[in-house]
Amino acid sequence: MQYLRFFNDFFENTSEEEILLNEISSGLKDIISGIACDSRKVKPGNLFVAIKGTKSDGIEFVPAAIKNGAKYICVNKNDFFKIKDVVTDDITVFAVDDTYTYLGYVSSMYYDNPSTKLDLIGITGTNGKTTTTYIIESILKQAKINSGVIGTINQRYNNKLVQSNLTTPNQIDINSILDDMLTEDVKTVAMEVSSHALDQKRVLGLRFKTVIFTNLTHDHLDYHINMENYFVAKSRLFNEYDYETAVVNIDDDYGIRLWESLSGDKNRISYGFSPDAMVRPRAFYSGINGIITRCITPRGEIDIKSRLIGRHNLLNILTAISAGISLDINIEDIKAGIENITFVPGRLEPVSIEKNISAFVDYAHTPDALKNVLSVLREIVNEKLIVVFGCGGDRDRDKRSVMAEIAGVYADHVIITSDNPRSEDPDSIIFDILKGTDALSGYNIINKDKFMVIPDRRPAIKAAAMLAKQGDCILIAGKGHEDYQIIGDKKERFLDHEEIKAACSNINSVEILSEISSGYKLSAKVDQIMSQIEGTMLAGDSDNIFMGISTDTRNLKFANLFVALKGERFDAHDYLDEAVKKGVSALVIDRKRYDLASKYRNSNVTIIGVEDTLHALGDLAKWHRERLGLKTIGITGSCGKTSSKEFIAAVVAKKFDTLKTKGNFNNLIGLPLTLLGATPFHEWAALEMGMNQKGEISRLCEIARPQIGLITTIQPAHLEYLGGINGVINEKKALFESLLETDIALINMDDPILMELSGDFSCQQLGFSFERRGEDSNNIEQIVCCKNWRITEKGETSAVIDLMGVEIEINLKTMGRASVQNALSAIAIGHILGISTGDIKDALEEVAPVRGRLNPVTLSNNFLLIDDSYNASPASMKEAMENLIAVRKNTKKIAIIGDMLELGENTHIYHKELGASVFGTGIDEVIYVGENFMYFNESPYLKRVNITHFNNVELLIDWLSKCDLKAMFADSAVLLKASNSIGLRKAADFIIDKFKEKD
Repeated sequence: MQYLRFFNDFFENTSEEEILLNEISSGLKDIISGIACDSRKVKPGNLFVAIKGTKSDGIEFVPAAIKNGAKYICVNKNDFFKIKDVVTDDITVFAVDDTYTYLGYVSSMYYDNPSTKLDLIGITGTNGKTTTTYIIESILKQAKINSGVIGTINQRYNNKLVQSNLTTPNQIDINSILDDMLTEDVKTVAMEVSSHALDQKRVLGLRFKTVIFTNLTHDHLDYHINMENYFVAKSRLFNEYDYETAVVNIDDDYGIRLWESLSGDKNRISYGFSPDAMVRPRAFYSGINGIITRCITPRGEIDIKSRLIGRHNLLNILTAISAGISLDINIEDIKAGIENITFVPGRLEPVSIEKNISAFVDYAHTPDALKNVLSVLREIVNEKLIVVFGCGGDRDRDKRSVMAEIAGVYADHVIITSDNPRSEDPDSIIFDILKGTDALSGYNIINKDKFMVIPDRRPAIKAAAMLAKQGDCILIAGKGHEDYQIIGDKKERFLDHEEIKAACSNINSVEILSEISSGYKLSAKVDQIMSQIEGTMLAGDSDNIFMGISTDTRNLKFANLFVALKGERFDAHDYLDEAVKKGVSALVIDRKRYDLASKYRNSNVTIIGVEDTLHALGDLAKWHRERLGLKTIGITGSCGKTSSKEFIAAVVAKKFDTLKTKGNFNNLIGLPLTLLGATPFHEWAALEMGMNQKGEISRLCEIARPQIGLITTIQPAHLEYLGGINGVINEKKALFESLLETDIALINMDDPILMELSGDFSCQQLGFSFERRGEDSNNIEQIVCCKNWRITEKGETSAVIDLMGVEIEINLKTMGRASVQNALSAIAIGHILGISTGDIKDALEEVAPVRGRLNPVTLSNNFLLIDDSYNASPASMKEAMENLIAVRKNTKKIAIIGDMLELGENTHIYHKELGASVFGTGIDEVIYVGENFMYFNESPYLKRVNITHFNNVELLIDWLSKCDLKAMFADSAVLLKASNSIGLRKAADFIIDKFKEKD
């Protein structure tokens, strides 16, 4: 205990002994077995020092440290009372004024003060620290001086490399690393010294040969609060530590302050572009291939050719020259060392990619660093400069908008994404970034826009690859060398280098576009949409930014624009409280609900009143389509819309980036939401247009403004709402009526109603048919016809197509004549858009059946299930029955069919006709579901067919569950078809699941 001094007057009324370690010159390893400031790393006999971190306080972990074997505990004096009850007699406690100070000195003492036995270079500043260590390391290697580095990327020496968790490790780790380096005969160490480390005294107890100040710019103000505190922390390296030479950048205002404050008894070397700098360039050239410069130094002039790029890297070179001079390295070795280094990991690091573009990865995560890098690239890139960047979560928020401003000044396209969001919502971080953008989303980004928001970093990088053309340059900024991304409390592998290489090698992939589309967020300022939707500002700020548009509070995201729709069974105005709680930026509401504006006036939410929120949603979609310059193909008809859309989208996507309607998003809500999901990359959209009320198709056309229109067929459907077939005709033909003279109407020449209407339209008219038509076909130019077709044993379809005299054989995965007809429309559109016959064929053959739409499913026991359960009309029912008859001519045929709905006063007639059509067709058995069975069963001929009836699908499934389905359906083809609300899809799923079960 000769190294300890008792401290008995700490607490006036305590009998415990508190011990303060005062001065130790050597021999500490004889007393303690090691030092730890993390209780999880404590080993028996260790000294545990309880330091206070940003998230936790070491005093709370003293019991854990004792449990793990600590025999010595060091705490702040004022915290002693917190642990005295848990400390046993065999534990020695050091109560000190400051555990940070204690830890620094005791760590140095424990390892016998390793910093005094080598030349330690400490480099501090906001930017340039890492690059400077690499250049200095290269200079030392050239001078044959065994060196080590402690920095942001790693600690390395003698071919040993350990990844860093902190730029500057804690006191224990620093001294341990230096001690290891000494055993490896390292002579000189370059160490990055962060402001956090200086503030937390992590380098206390170290002696430096040279200390370097690079610059001070906006960063870490979440920790330091303001720039003055930040500067004070940095300057401690020069004011509170022992060193021989100070190297200072006097181009920097804070550097000048520091330079002028240094006492005259220290060696000083100034550097920069300033004519007053001791180390400065006389002249220099910076280009895409590097830097050529002649530098003035106290040792004479030096000519350098470096592979590093940019003015900021020339400044880093000047820093390294100054450091070399401070170490008395000869000028030739300094020159050679600089020229030997080709790049620094993650610092304007070039990425080799196949595409003829330039790509760089850089760690720039501060405003100044981003400005430096972008200004360099702006000078040397002749074509477009594309930058991908984000800002880290749980860090300085004030720099976010500043970085957006900088990116907007220098880059042609800016893709804002996530960096390391940590515990913050990525959308919240991006919202802060967007505050620095002057004008969001005025036009198609490919032409004029600056900013695009894609929160997921991977598709954001892929978007950059898709934007880039020959001669362009991509910068992926913010993460540099990092091989991970921190999302929440998880650290996931992510390397920008790998992502940009992968994206550029596969930029035309449909899957990539889909990934980008799913992550893209339409972002704009509220005032950009006000006039578009004829809105009135009821509350809030018109400069407010929104990211994404939603109509459903269940999937609402932060900063969305929420459009409050009103339906027959709901009113979204009832859910505005929930929308506001989820952090929406703006609400579009019925202007008659002015009372809601006052309710949310103090919520930082912009509230816009409109006459009709559904109409406003459509106008938003129209605005977005127009600003993107998106071209559209409108697809409507009594049946076949979805299948045609799938074929058309697949064909068009072979040449153009294509958006398509998803699911049943084909009405006055769904179509606008589809269009609002369009990204700046989409060139065409294949849009399905459904309706069940008068005027819907006309309004959908107003929103979508098709350049190509397709009516698949006009048949009895939705008669209940449209008042008969004439109502259907008037509604459907609105698509063709919306087309301009330069647009194209694609005519199904096998449909007599469409042929009769064709003369009424002023647009161009092109046609398709199952047979070659003559010249008297209403002056319609026929593009394509089918020479022959057949259904295969698997329920798929093979056809031979004549496209303007060129024969194409196609094998569709879908079933029947309707599939061929739908494919003909896609072939015609492909030809119109200049897509090759090979690509058209490949696209059609890749299209998988849409679930519930003539989808053939081959199951065991030679059972073919034809799932056409999604919907039904008289025409589609007739065709589905014909497909059932045509497939597998010698197998058993079973039709599980049900009600056709929305037929109005003709319901009785159409169901009776359906029943009559079954007789004599070769269908062996009918299972009917629904209330219209009474009409279906009126035909006397049906008595010769085996018929089973159930009132609803639940009763059908209950009956099926009691049957031996594998025996019942063996060697058979079974059709399931009815209107969607009958629910035969449930029966299809039940049957498929049963056949998947093991015997």
